[in-house]
Amino acid sequence: MSVIDQFVEGFNAFVTDQYPLEVVTIKSENIVSETFKYIDFFAPGIIGMTLMTSGIFGAVAWNTRNKELGILKKLATTPLSKLEWIIGVVLYELLMGAVSTIVIITVGVLAFDLKVIQNIFTVILIISGAIAFPGIGMVIARFVKEADSADAAANAITFR
Repeated sequence: MSVIDQFVEGFNAFVTDQYPLEVVTIKSENIVSETFKYIDFFAPGIIGMTLMTSGIFGAVAWNTRNKELGILKKLATTPLSKLEWIIGVVLYELLMGAVSTIVIITVGVLAFDLKVIQNIFTVILIISGAIAFPGIGMVIARFVKEADSADAAANAITFR
């Protein structure tokens, strides 16, 4: 804050050629209200981490296991297209993300008095994360051959 104060003071001196006259002033306010608790900041991070890890690890595990068992080759002989397969996996992970988000919020409200601020942008962010992370997991699964190496690759992405 002191650096910003010095910058504003120098700007005012440069513009007005005088020190007492102020063209620009700074008003500092506390943006964190006293009504919020630690859980109110902690829960969104837990939801984000849950969406990321379950989406990436779920898609990686699902695809590498089916690749090792030969199920993907058998699915190629059915009328099911690759796009339908991908959409099915992503929708499944979206459903799991929605369920886990609801459970986290419910436990937070009931056990820790979590304050939930309803916002359409939050819902859009949760849905987009629940769709994007399984996509990343499917890309990882495309390039690995074994389930053990797939888990290692997913760990490298999620813990980066």
